[in-house]
Amino acid sequence: MTTPLQQAADMETTDPKVAIVTGASQGIGAGLVEAYHRRNYAVVANSRTISTSHDPGVLTIAGDVADPATAEQLVTRAVQRFGRADTLISSDKSSHHITLPSTLPSSVPSS
Repeated sequence: MTTPLQQAADMETTDPKVAIVTGASQGIGAGLVEAYHRRNYAVVANSRTISTSHDPGVLTIAGDVADPATAEQLVTRAVQRFGRADTLISSDKSSHHITLPSTLPSSVPSS
């Protein structure tokens, strides 16, 4: 019989967790993208100006996260690309409220 701990370990090796990082083009945000990626997370990296990543485990999305459409796009594209979104780290300089979508995209089956 498989224990819950073994199941969790198996899930982590086959289905990486996904971190969304804002302010990811420089400084602490860029460091967080690197650190999460080194720990086998898939990463959605956001900044108003961010270069395209050629790493399949890093999805970059340019845009201002204060715009609700950008915030929704971060979650929607994370789920479309990686199948989930586990954590959000807001490391951008502004002090605004981030509004995330209340539901997952309809194209993604719920588990």
